[in-house]
Amino acid sequence: MSPRTAKDARVTLSTCLGSAVPHRIQHNPAAKEKARGRRGLRRVEKAQAKQRSKDVPTPFEVLVYAERRAILSGQDDDFVRELLYAFAGVRWSEALALGPDFLNDEGALDVREKLFELDGRFYRGIPKDGSLRSVDLPPLLLDLLAGMKARRCTCKPRRREPGDPAWCTGGDYLMLGPGGGHLRRSNAARRHVRPAADGWWPGWAGRIHVRPCRVLVDSSHGWAGVPVNPWPAAEKGHRSSLCGSWSEAGHTRSCLWTRPWRCGCRSGKG
Repeated sequence: MSPRTAKDARVTLSTCLGSAVPHRIQHNPAAKEKARGRRGLRRVEKAQAKQRSKDVPTPFEVLVYAERRAILSGQDDDFVRELLYAFAGVRWSEALALGPDFLNDEGALDVREKLFELDGRFYRGIPKDGSLRSVDLPPLLLDLLAGMKARRCTCKPRRREPGDPAWCTGGDYLMLGPGGGHLRRSNAARRHVRPAADGWWPGWAGRIHVRPCRVLVDSSHGWAGVPVNPWPAAEKGHRSSLCGSWSEAGHTRSCLWTRPWRCGCRSGKG
């Protein structure tokens, strides 16, 4: 038996015995003693240092990230969705479940349902930890949500068996993908979320690991531009094409680094 398997077995046993205290047994014999002395102090200091070093985006960084996300996906809805996550504290699954009647009588956002993915299908349920709530929205975000049009999702009705969850059988939702389907968390993270947050395209091509390439936008098509293929512009020796200079085709390519001042765009060195 591996150490990891033994550790997991002990944790499971401790959890089961802990549920029996104090109705069945008076003490949990499998409970692990808490660290004391210097060991416990070091653990607390480590947790505090980790909490202090946690990065929290500023409102401006949230806005820039939301713009990148919408540029990469080509959907204005993604811009509104990212602002909703940041300024309203709405979870991913809760945003997917927003329908046309998302406001209550007091003008606040009603969070009463979530839409969660399981085995490639989506089912409806209550929010995590039963966190039913009403959220006050900033005026700008409220106007953006009011301007969105609900669409019919592509989920098909299916026969429910006893014990089956409440599968989505089709309905009107605000947050849908380009084809009318619900967004899958894994695909969205790989294609749009991570490149928008890091300023790099994913470093995987099939099963072969390749060097990540910078995210580029062709701004000659008007605001906010369209994504362009970074190859071979992201190669060494092509620094100028990354920082707002003119390419061979006469198109301006803007730098979309998460930290723009790292590449010298602001100082005119691009």
